Amino acid sequence: MERSRRQKIKEKSYLTLLTTCNGMQVQRTFDVVANGRKGSGVDYTFNEVVELWLDDKGAESVIACSRMPFSYFSDIWVYGTLSCKRRDGYVYGNPYMFYGAIYPRMQVIPILKRNGYKPLDNVVPHEQMRALLTDPMAETLQKAGQLELLAYMINRRWRANGHWHAVKIAIRNNYRVDDASMWVDMVEGLGALGLDTHNAHYVCPVDLKEAHDRITERVNRKRRAERRLADLYKARNYEADYRNAKSKFFGLLITDGRINIRPLQSVEEFEEEGRTMHHCVFSGGYYKLEHSLILTARTIEGKRIETIEVDLLHYKVLQSRGVNNINTPEHDHILTLVRNNMSAIKKLVAI
Repeated sequence: MERSRRQKIKEKSYLTLLTTCNGMQVQRTFDVVANGRKGSGVDYTFNEVVELWLDDKGAESVIACSRMPFSYFSDIWVYGTLSCKRRDGYVYGNPYMFYGAIYPRMQVIPILKRNGYKPLDNVVPHEQMRALLTDPMAETLQKAGQLELLAYMINRRWRANGHWHAVKIAIRNNYRVDDASMWVDMVEGLGALGLDTHNAHYVCPVDLKEAHDRITERVNRKRRAERRLADLYKARNYEADYRNAKSKFFGLLITDGRINIRPLQSVEEFEEEGRTMHHCVFSGGYYKLEHSLILTARTIEGKRIETIEVDLLHYKVLQSRGVNNINTPEHDHILTLVRNNMSAIKKLVAI
């Protein structure tokens, strides 16, 4: 909308008519401009800018006005220049796929009536019609009233082949999908977990959001575990280097009879320590640090308390971390134990 000091008003929108011509389906889109001034009426101008034609096999032809060259906007039209832009073909991302409010009196060709065509919100009519003419799955979704899934298929270019059995189970059980994105994510998650996507118990949950969130969390846990295994597999390439560099420390034990502190002795122990303590001693590649010695502090029963990094150049504790990098009540005592036994570490470095 544009307003000047004289309160001039200019508004622009689109109007779409659905009609037929010589057995073909036509989507006609008009550029509608309203011009008005405060205290007087409003004048409307209509200019046809795009015609999208479909035959009964879904072949597409485009007639449209030219657009202003070098314009930032894609719909600055040169009125009165309607001409054929493409004939009998289809290209994804049609640059002329403009549409607006659909005039309620519409005409559709008989095959679209048979296929159950009714306009969908937020879906280009031409795209919906083409899907109904070329894709049996779209026709099934339209007739079954699974309109959210149909809109998802059209707008996302989603191919339902891999999930079509699940869609049919939902249809057979009169289960209407009201959030297609969430439902598709859930079904894909079921497949990733190896659960039975032919089972209505999984495919037709009473509470879709709860089922989606639960399945998503399980998938995320599975993927995290897979990534850790992959990281561990790569990290094992450093096993020999780690043992060569740090094996002389493996007999070290610092204890007060209540807490035992010893070095981590393998890359796998780094992975276990990082996974259990929820910190980055493994993911951060601490086993590759040449001048650091990583110790684990545990109760005499074996429960992990903190993970300690000792600087082997300056013989000082760089950090000591508990679960989630939070200091424990034993933090200061652990630091004192390590510092009081730094001489033992120095002797081992000299070997």
